[in-house]
Amino acid sequence: MKKNLLGVIITVLLSIGIGFIIGRASTPLNTAFRRASRMSAGSLEDRKDALELMEKQRYAIDLALEKTRVEERRLIIAIALGKALTEHEMWNEAIKYLETAREILPGDYTANYYLGVSYSSLYNLETSLVEKAKLYDKAMGYIDTALKLRPDSADANYLKGILLFNNGESVTALEYFENILKRYPDDVEALLSVARIYFDWGELDQARNIYLRLENLIPPEHPKAATVRRNLEILHRTKGYE
Repeated sequence: MKKNLLGVIITVLLSIGIGFIIGRASTPLNTAFRRASRMSAGSLEDRKDALELMEKQRYAIDLALEKTRVEERRLIIAIALGKALTEHEMWNEAIKYLETAREILPGDYTANYYLGVSYSSLYNLETSLVEKAKLYDKAMGYIDTALKLRPDSADANYLKGILLFNNGESVTALEYFENILKRYPDDVEALLSVARIYFDWGELDQARNIYLRLENLIPPEHPKAATVRRNLEILHRTKGYE
């Protein structure tokens, strides 16, 4: 996962104006950013060197964030870093910045949602049942806060539905997927999730109807098209549909 850290930090911090955090003087951090930016465009060896250089400057990034006195700017920076790190699957790194954002503004939807994403992902990776339960509770707390802030958020409803489903609570999970479909009846991910639940329950006719709908809804080149075709084939073999 660390292989993406260089691009995330450089892209996010420079794009939102790292200059106003650390100044435009020739500081070690400024110099490191410029050198790492040049290196990252080179060979694989250059990118490796750039990553090592940036890793050595991590303390300065954290210090810069702490020293920024304007709360609105701190919030923007923390959320931008947390969101980017989450999208690069650097969950623990993301959590640190997102929790900083939440300390500044507890009612920020984006910070709570991406904390939910990060903790949900860690929950899925964890093997210890004790730790898994702790991660589940943390993820659910942040997701519930996000849903209180934006009850109609398709992303937050889907995230809660998936977390519930992965925890074996498919009955409750179905409610959240259906919340999405009330507003977005053609949402592919929600339809796939509902079909999976019906299949697991043995309600094969309902599952098949959804997959047939998806087959007509999405083009052949869609990333989920192969999944739909494969699941229809399984249903055909299972129940002998024509």
